[in-house]
Amino acid sequence: MFEFGVLASILVAAICVGAGVALGWYLRGVFVDSSLELRAQTADIDWLRAALADSEKRSAQQAEWLSAMEAELVELRPEDKRA
Repeated sequence: MFEFGVLASILVAAICVGAGVALGWYLRGVFVDSSLELRAQTADIDWLRAALADSEKRSAQQAEWLSAMEAELVELRPEDKRA
C-alpha cells in the first residue's frame, strides 16, 4: 500500500495544518480581545471628554450667575457704598 514515508509526511502535514489553525484561532482571539479593550478605552475617553466639556460649560454658567447675583446684591445695599 503506502510506504511509511508517505504516511508520515501526510501525518506531519496534518499536524502542521492543525497547529497552524490552532495558533491562528488563538491569535485571532487575542487580537479581538485587545481591540475590544482599545475600543472600550476610546469610548471611556470620549465620554470623559464630553463630561469635562459639560462640566466646564456648567462652571462658566454658574460663574456668570454668581457675578450677576453679586451685582444685584451690591445694587441692593447702598449703605455699603457709603461706609
